[in-house]
Amino acid sequence: MAVVWLVLAVVFVPSGVITRLLEWTGIPLAGGEVFVTVYIPMLFATACVIWLGYFWAAIPAYLSTAIVALVGGVPLGWTFLFAFANPLGLGVFFMAYRAVPVRTDLRSASSLAFFTLTAFAASLVGSAGSFVWGYTNNVGLNDLFPVWQGWWLGGFLQTMLFNAPLFALLGPRVEDWKARNGLGRELQDALSSTRLRLAFGVIIGALFGYVILVRNFSLARLDAAMETLSAQDPVFLEKISEAFEGLSLVHWVTLLLIGATGVFGYHTMMHWTRVLRESRDALSEANVKLLDEIEWRLQAEVELEEKARQLKEANDTKDRFFSIISHDLRSPLAAVQTLATALRNDFDSYQREAIREFIAHMVTASSNLADLMDNLLSWARLQTGVLEHRPERVNVHDTARRLVAVLGPGAEEKGVALEVEVEQDVVAWADPNMLSSITLNLLSNGLKFTSDGGRVRLSASRSNGRVHVAVSDTGVGMAPEDIERLFRIDTAFSTPGTNRERGSGLGLILSQDMVGRHGSRLKVESTLGEGTTFRFDLPAEEEPAEVHT
Repeated sequence: MAVVWLVLAVVFVPSGVITRLLEWTGIPLAGGEVFVTVYIPMLFATACVIWLGYFWAAIPAYLSTAIVALVGGVPLGWTFLFAFANPLGLGVFFMAYRAVPVRTDLRSASSLAFFTLTAFAASLVGSAGSFVWGYTNNVGLNDLFPVWQGWWLGGFLQTMLFNAPLFALLGPRVEDWKARNGLGRELQDALSSTRLRLAFGVIIGALFGYVILVRNFSLARLDAAMETLSAQDPVFLEKISEAFEGLSLVHWVTLLLIGATGVFGYHTMMHWTRVLRESRDALSEANVKLLDEIEWRLQAEVELEEKARQLKEANDTKDRFFSIISHDLRSPLAAVQTLATALRNDFDSYQREAIREFIAHMVTASSNLADLMDNLLSWARLQTGVLEHRPERVNVHDTARRLVAVLGPGAEEKGVALEVEVEQDVVAWADPNMLSSITLNLLSNGLKFTSDGGRVRLSASRSNGRVHVAVSDTGVGMAPEDIERLFRIDTAFSTPGTNRERGSGLGLILSQDMVGRHGSRLKVESTLGEGTTFRFDLPAEEEPAEVHT
C-alpha cells in the first residue's frame, strides 16, 4: 500500500502547480458574482484522510501547497506557514470522523449530510491561507475576496463533485480491503477527549492567528499609506481610516464568532461522542450477555439431549431386561416344567431311553437357565455398582486352562476342538472374576456357533505393556450388520447355535462392559461362513484404566 500511495503522491503533489500556471485561482462564475479555484492535489489528499489517516493526507497536501507558494513567489519563511493551510482543513475531516463513528461510504442520508457539513467546514478552515497569500503577493482587499472565496468554494465543490461519488462507489470495497489487511486502524479508534481538545485548539488557534496576522499586516500597510497620503488629501485619508475601523470591527466579530462556534462545536461533539460511546459500551455489554445466554442455552440443550439419550437408553435397557426375563428366562423353565409334568403323569409308559433323553433335556435347560441367571445377576450388579472392579496380578495361562477344563466335555461331545495358545508366564493386571466371566462367555459363544470338526482357540500374548487376548472360531461367522447389533442392550439380537442352542445375547453385552472396566474395548472380526474372532487387551502392569477405542 505504501508503494501505491507514494506513486500517487509523486503524481498529485506537483499537480498543484497547474493551478498557478493556468491561473485556476479565483475563476469567476455567474457573471463574476461567484469565484472558484481548482486545486487537484486536494482530491488525492481528501481520499487519503478519509480512507487511510491524517498524515497520509497532510504530508502530500503540505508539500503541494509549499511548491505552489514557492512557484508563486511567496518568501521561504512565509511558505512554511502558508503550506499549513490545507493540512488544517484536512484536520477538520480527520477530527470529525475520529470523534463521530459515521460510515464513510456515503450510502445513507445521515452519512452524506455529515460529510457535506464536514467538507464545508474543512474548506473554510483551509481558506484562511488566502490571507497569507494576499499579504505576501500585495493583493488588495478587493482582489483578495476572489482568492478567499475561490479557495473555500472551489475546494468544497470539488470535494462534493468528485470525492463524494468516489467514496460512495469504492468505499465498501476499500473498507473491506483495509479490514483484510489490518489497515486504517487510526480512523477506527475513537479520538480521546484530550486529543479532541488539542485538535479543536489547534484549528481555532490557527484561525485566530490567521485573522489577527492579516489584520496587523493590513494595519501596518495602512499606516504606510497614510503617511504618504496625509499631506495630499486629509479628507480622503479620514474616510479610509473610518472604513478600516469598520472592517476591523468585522474582524473582531469574526474572531468572536469563530471562538463561539468552536466552543459550541466542541461541546456538541463531545456530548454526542459521549452518547455514542455509552451506547456502544451498552451494546457491547448487551452482546456479551446475549452471547453468554446463547452459550448457556446451547449447553443446556446439549445437556438436555444427553439426558434424553440416557433416559431412552435406560428405558430401552429396562424393556430389554424384562424381555429377557419374560422370554429367555421363561423358555427353559417352561421346558423343564413340561418335561417334568410328562414324566410325572406317564412315567410308567416311557421306555428307559426316553426317560434318559427327557432328563438330558432337563439338564440342558437347567444349565442354560443357570448361565442366564448368572449373567443377569452380574449385569445387574455392574449397573448398580455392586460388582466392583478389583484388579490384581492374574496368570492368564492358568485362567485359560481352568476354563477349558470346564468347557472341555461339552466341546468334546459336540466334536469341536478347544485349543489354548498362552505362554505360562503371561500375567495381566485384571479382576480375576471378570476375566473368567469374559473368557467363559467368549469361549461358550464360539462353541455354540461352531459345527462338528471345527475349532475354538484362546490365545494371549504380551507386547507394549499390555496383554492381548483373542478368542477365535471356525464357525458360521456373522454379517457386518449383525456385528453392529451385538453389544446393544436395546436390540434383541440372538441366533440359535449350530445344534439349535439358544441364548439371550446378554453374555456379550456383559463381556463388553467388563472389558471396558479394564480400559479396553471388545473388538469383533467376522466373515460369514468362515468364523469369528473377538479381541481385547488388558494392562500388563498396574495402571489407571482408560477406555481404548
